[in-house]
Amino acid sequence: MEGDTTPLVEGEYADNLWHGRKRVWIIVGVALLTTLLVIGFTLALVYPFEPDSYALTNSITGDNIGVHLYQLEVIANLSGGSRAVLTGYNASAEFVIKTLQDQTDCKITKEYFKTAIYTELSSPQLALVQPYQNTFQLNVDFRGLRYGGNGEYNFQAGISVIPNYGCNASDFADAKDSIVLILNGQCDLIVKAMNAENAGAKAVLIYNRETDKTLLGSRVRGAGWFPGDPLVTIPVLTTSHLTGSNLIALKQSGSVNLSLQTNTSIVIADSFNVICEVEGASNTSVVMAGAHLDGVPEGPGINDNGSGSSSLLEIAIQWHKQNLEAENTIRFAWWGSEETGLIGSRNYVRDHPELKEQVALYLNFDMLASPNFYPGVFNGVSALNPKIHNASNSITEVFKAFFDEMEFPYGLAPMVSGSDFVPFADVGIPCGGLQTGAGSIKTEEERLLFGGLANAAYDPCYHQHCDSKENISFLAIERMAKAAAYVIQTLAQKEELRSFLG
Repeated sequence: MEGDTTPLVEGEYADNLWHGRKRVWIIVGVALLTTLLVIGFTLALVYPFEPDSYALTNSITGDNIGVHLYQLEVIANLSGGSRAVLTGYNASAEFVIKTLQDQTDCKITKEYFKTAIYTELSSPQLALVQPYQNTFQLNVDFRGLRYGGNGEYNFQAGISVIPNYGCNASDFADAKDSIVLILNGQCDLIVKAMNAENAGAKAVLIYNRETDKTLLGSRVRGAGWFPGDPLVTIPVLTTSHLTGSNLIALKQSGSVNLSLQTNTSIVIADSFNVICEVEGASNTSVVMAGAHLDGVPEGPGINDNGSGSSSLLEIAIQWHKQNLEAENTIRFAWWGSEETGLIGSRNYVRDHPELKEQVALYLNFDMLASPNFYPGVFNGVSALNPKIHNASNSITEVFKAFFDEMEFPYGLAPMVSGSDFVPFADVGIPCGGLQTGAGSIKTEEERLLFGGLANAAYDPCYHQHCDSKENISFLAIERMAKAAAYVIQTLAQKEELRSFLG
């Protein structure tokens, strides 16, 4: 009852009882406080204070990442449906920069480079007109090769069969004004194609070896294009082994004429990378984390790679909001022109010869939200550069520790090619990272381990118009982004980082 102050025991006995109890509680309180102070002091000696290693991880949510993904999809919709170099990339980069300026205090820079952009303006056509007429089937008998020609062509010409894989200029004595037929292999496509063009050939057909099971999908240029590197003007296409063999057999019996139509363009465009640096105590053991921000022209690129770039953006934001401090400087990177051959990251590595002395490691995040996902941790010992195996494996172990602690299933993914870790690995910088799969097919074994659908693509909308926000697994992206955050914080706050990597 409210306001009742009547004592349960009255008189002098009550007063003595109260004061006795008071003395007991004071004694108990002092003893407890003393015990806690002793325990605290002992723990401080045994377990020196460390930052909360999950502070960054716990701040990451799929909902917050989804806000960034939504903005990237809006940009794609306003840019002709994609975020490629010539469409929505610049607006995507400016969105990232504006968000970083508003919500972090990192040092932001834009680093420019030039990139060659290839576009197939219409589907190629190939037909036999002599000794009889036959129309070859696109994507079955033949297809155009990326960077295989610049301009509109429509002509008929005879064929010339080139010996010795076409790797030497001397192989092209009979190439002038003909469509040359060259076997795949032994040297790069750009070598064959430039030899043909320099010899006056009108077009190039690269036909498969008998062991090649699918049509080539390679680029007709070097692994990374830089200004001054050659680009082919004449059409370059690939054919199946059967098509090439049949044309050779016909040529041995007499004249063979083909009809060819192509319409492609190669333009040299300006693009840039976005760099955001969080200064740490050490600038000689930089933790670098990157994700490509561009997409393909065929779609909005929300999983590939809005998912990785948005996750990285949210990690940078939360680092600032959680008021975290870095022992080692963190350098976030959003790469341009990855989809045209890792051009942004290749230029960055080429333009910074001091990287190996500055950067202790590079982490790559590409496609973190595939709907039929494979939770892949890059396997450090699979890197093509054996000199980085041990240190890269140390990064792998940090990722594995997180997944094990969280009891999240995961698998190891080969770190071989196809994303922006390649130029870093090539110059001897240890690498690691995450992915959830692209157009490859999930196996039954993987379905049992990770769920989803067997015999279906990890991402059925890979490089297609349907790679929208509806194509995102928010379960995957939250788990993978939390893992990325944990590893970034752990390594950024690790003393003697290079010694830790080994």
